[in-house]
Order: sequence, then structure tokens, then C-alpha cells
Amino acid sequence: MTSAGMGSGQSRIFEVMPIEDRYRLLTRDMQRELMTFMSYLTALRRLAPETVKRISKVSIRFMHWTLAERGRSTLKDATVDDMIDYMMDCSHLQKSTWVVQKQNLAALLDWMVIQGWKNKWEAEKFTLIRVKVPSYRTSRADDPLTDKELAYLFDTIERKYPYNPKPVDRLNRGMKVAARGGLIHSMQRVQITTIITLLLETGFRLGEVSGLTMADIDPVNRSIPTIGKGERYRTVPYTDLLRRQMRVWIAHRELISKDHDSVWICIQRNMGDPLSKLGLEHIFRFVDGDYRFQRFRRTFAVRSHEAGMDLLTIQQMLGHSNVKTTSIYLGIPEEKVLADSATFEGERAKRYSDMMPTTHVGSGDTNEEDE
Repeated sequence: MTSAGMGSGQSRIFEVMPIEDRYRLLTRDMQRELMTFMSYLTALRRLAPETVKRISKVSIRFMHWTLAERGRSTLKDATVDDMIDYMMDCSHLQKSTWVVQKQNLAALLDWMVIQGWKNKWEAEKFTLIRVKVPSYRTSRADDPLTDKELAYLFDTIERKYPYNPKPVDRLNRGMKVAARGGLIHSMQRVQITTIITLLLETGFRLGEVSGLTMADIDPVNRSIPTIGKGERYRTVPYTDLLRRQMRVWIAHRELISKDHDSVWICIQRNMGDPLSKLGLEHIFRFVDGDYRFQRFRRTFAVRSHEAGMDLLTIQQMLGHSNVKTTSIYLGIPEEKVLADSATFEGERAKRYSDMMPTTHVGSGDTNEEDE
């Protein structure tokens, strides 16, 4: 791990590594420097604990990256060019995430200037860097989730939200703190797992997941209706796996839900209220890595194609108006789509060419029988 020769193509591995493991892989000098930096943020900058935690996570990622990619044994040895290269290596991130990461790393650079390790001119050089990163609405090129990323996501859910299978009639304020906290953790675990199952089984967009109602998931139906972009109506199969997971979630949902038809609910703040689209978008904040809804959508498309599902069927399930968009999701070059179409052109033509009426298109296409 400490080899400086690790290629940039492997840098995505660090995005699915727990922050504790990254910290343990740092040298002792780096760990001491990090502790001093965090003390500076807390005591002198007087930042909130959550802000300090967020900045320290980015700092650990950067220090780990410099150790693996550049062979730096201390933060003092890291250069501003290292910081710039690290940010360039993060160009796969969503635009807002990339900007926040740059701001947090700038706080580390400011501290290094105070320590006398860098000068103000170098700090200004870092603030000027720009890179073209995908925004939320231009994320078609997002990679599908790997097995390792999904395994890490499920493992994090397992550790963070322990499950208590003991049934409870109703969540109430008279419950003991431990029992109440255990039930809340169980509900968070079930709701997040159900959302992941829905994404992997249907390929729904964020808005389609958010707009799902109890009437849409009638267990009698074998499909789930939804309205996608352009107000286009479509249905997707209600799979057995999704039905089983949804049944578990509905049983938990009834414990605290209020009088509304939304499938997803707030579990901590505004308990029992419908979960907003923004709240749903940030539901994977607890896990370290890139788990945007769009990546789950592309994972569904790629896994379905690998399982042998027809391209047009995948297009219908994703709600795409053009098959070219589906081919982009699957990573199929447009040239291959055109080449495959040309390959089967003759076979298609045989089925109806003899039945077509005689036509005259230009002077060179006249039929001999008419002459």
C-alpha cells in the first residue's frame, strides 16, 4: 500500500476504504501532524465538531494518497503540486462534492502555511485550480457500482445500524432510551436496505423513488407504476426480492408513520413525516464513498445487460426515449450500435422486402418489368 508506484486507475479503491483503515495506514509522523491540525481547527479556528470531522476526513484521504502515490512519509514533505494532482484525481466526483473537498483541503493548506511549510503564493496557486467534473445532471458517464463498493456499503449498514428483530407495537416517548435507540437503528437499517433493493431491482431515478406511494406497491400487482422524465408513464416488474424486502419495511413503517401515503419517512427529525427528495438524496451520507442514485441506476442497467436482458427491454425499464442513451449507460460505443445494426440489416430486410410494393425512387431505380 505504501508503494509510490500505484497507478491512478486504482485510486478509486481508496473511496471504498473505511476512514479508520486509511488512518491506520498513515505513518506515525502523519498521525501526529493530523492531531496537531485538528487541535488547531478546534482551539484556534473554533470550528464545529462536525466541520472538524469533515475536514479531517479529507485530510486523511489526501495524506493516504500522498503516501501511496508519491511516497511521502510526512505531511510536511507534501507539495502544493501533490494537492493539485490529488484534486485532479478526484475529477470523477460530483461537482458540488469536488468543490467542498477542495475547500476542506484548502483549510489544511492554510495551516501548512502557518507552520511555515508552504508560502502564500503556493496557497494562491492551489485556489486557482479548476477541473471539468460531472455535475448531477450530466452524470451519464458515472461508473456502475462494483461488487467491492456494494459489499462495503452493506457492511457499513451492518455496523452502523444494528438490527433488533424483537417486535414492538408502537414507538412511544415512554420507551427506555436504549430500546428506543435500538428500534430507530433497526428502522434506519430496514429503510435504507429497502431503498437499495429498489434501486438495484428497478433502476429508478431519484425523483421516481421519492414519488413512490403506498398505492404503487400493492402486493397483488406484479409491477410498479411510475412517471419518469417528460411525464412518461411506465411500469417495472415487482420482483420477489423487492416484494420480500418491502414487506419488512412496511411492517416497520407502520410503527411511526403519520397520516400520509409516502413510502419513505423521516426516522429521527420530524419522525413519521414523509421523507423529502433532498433527504432521500443524502440518505447515503453515513457511508464514505460515491453512492449517488445515478450510479445505482447504471448498475441496474449493466447487471441486467450482463444477465442477458435485451437492450430494448432495458430501455423500456429505464424510461429512456432513445436507445442511444441506454447504450451510453451500458458503456456501448455508438459505433458498435451502428455496426451491429448493419450486421443484421440483411436478415431484417429478408422478412419484408418481397412483400413491399414496387416504387420508383429516381431515374436509376426503375423496375425492369415496368419498362
